[in-house]
Amino acid sequence: MSNIITAQEFATYRDVGKKLDTNKIDECIKQAQTIDLYDVLNDFYFDLIENIDNEEYADLLSGSTFTVKGQSYIQAGLNSLLADYTYNRYMYSVNTNLTPFGAVTKLSNDSQPIDRNLLKDISKQTQIDASIKFQMIDKYLKNNSSRFPRYSTGNNENINTGSQRFTVIK
Repeated sequence: MSNIITAQEFATYRDVGKKLDTNKIDECIKQAQTIDLYDVLNDFYFDLIENIDNEEYADLLSGSTFTVKGQSYIQAGLNSLLADYTYNRYMYSVNTNLTPFGAVTKLSNDSQPIDRNLLKDISKQTQIDASIKFQMIDKYLKNNSSRFPRYSTGNNENINTGSQRFTVIK
């Protein structure tokens, strides 16, 4: 199974520097796709993989506007969501290199590794952002239940957000 997005596509969604470590990014995409994306799509994930090149899935992947009960909405697309999940995983691997002697942290005279707690904070915010983004994708999928029947019937009403519950403060 190939990745839904490439390392270069990922870099268009997230600023990860000029020199891409495509091996690390590809591994993060693979994990985000098979674990995190499956977690929110459940069995519909397999329909997505089978129909990745199907024109009916293009708006779902790249994002689109849609209307529900006369109200317009914008959903960012599963590619954008997958980029968020990938970024979340990439943040933990970016400063670490695996060698035959174990995991090492990259150091140079001009820089120092970022504090692990800051990485956790960035990761947590990325999870929150992705969960909010998925709410619009979920609305899009449910609004197009005739096109995506397995999602609308096979999904739990509660969106799985990694056991996180959020409240909007007004």
